[in-house]
Amino acid sequence: MHSDIESLIKLPLSSSVPNLENTNYTDGLVSAIIPSYNMEDFVLEAIASALSQTYPHVEVIVVDDGSVDRTADRVAKLSSDSRLKYFYQENQGLPAARNAAIEHSNGEFIALLDADDLWLPDKISLQVEYLRSSGVGLACALVQRIDEFGKHLPNIDLPLSTGKVGGKLLFDNFITCPTAIFRRTCLEATGLFDENLTTGEDYDLWLRISSKYQVGSIAQRLAKYRVRKGQMSSNQTKMISNAIRIMRRFEESETEAYTESEQKLAWAKTYVTWSNFERASFNSSFLSLRLYLKALSFKFTYMPAWKGLIKWLIRYPGG
Repeated sequence: MHSDIESLIKLPLSSSVPNLENTNYTDGLVSAIIPSYNMEDFVLEAIASALSQTYPHVEVIVVDDGSVDRTADRVAKLSSDSRLKYFYQENQGLPAARNAAIEHSNGEFIALLDADDLWLPDKISLQVEYLRSSGVGLACALVQRIDEFGKHLPNIDLPLSTGKVGGKLLFDNFITCPTAIFRRTCLEATGLFDENLTTGEDYDLWLRISSKYQVGSIAQRLAKYRVRKGQMSSNQTKMISNAIRIMRRFEESETEAYTESEQKLAWAKTYVTWSNFERASFNSSFLSLRLYLKALSFKFTYMPAWKGLIKWLIRYPGG
């Protein structure tokens, strides 16, 4: 991890994201966006969960991002279903694969589904009804965590929010990818996924959408999120680094989207998360101390920072 806090915060992040070129859509159609990279063991189950939705108007767009396994052969088994479209591209990364799938899609609504996750049968039906009745730009729900074999794991739920949620998203990213569905017109206003980000590109898009549209949530488990060993979301170092850059860009561009108290809580929580990781992984005891102190400089009453600092003092009593 970067040893200098201030230089990490100042790392540059591109101010531009790709624009949506395909703005044509079919009313009522939902486009399931499935990027896949070496997911032969899971991709068919993900596709099947999208094709078996009780909502009748769904197309499934699979972009194979340069897989070297048997993904293409597996997907070909479902090629007789006209609702399924498969595209192959050289490996460009997750954000680029999602963007390519969106450009190939024709839905009024865009719904994300990673190749190892699953939708429950009524997900799209419930969410389209909610989008239409509420008028929000994006809707999300809760997930059921599962392991590599589909066995249920304990859930870790963040409180859901509704309305103008930009400030809340700064300190709690409660929108999970397999539950997110949003209007195609949102992307016309915000642009697509930032292809310069290697992690956190979904969080970045949620923040940009939340600055222009209201967000809604359904307090039901509508998708299954698979937790696998070695998956991208386990790379805490890279995730924290990108989260800091994304938060900084959002703060600079959307100054009216959050309150000062939300901003301070967001930074305090971010620095404690980073410090806890450093302390638990024995990366740098001194950096961990500096991060706890940095968190307290934003919110002196933030108890997780004090608890972490006490644990640090117990582990390193001599400094």
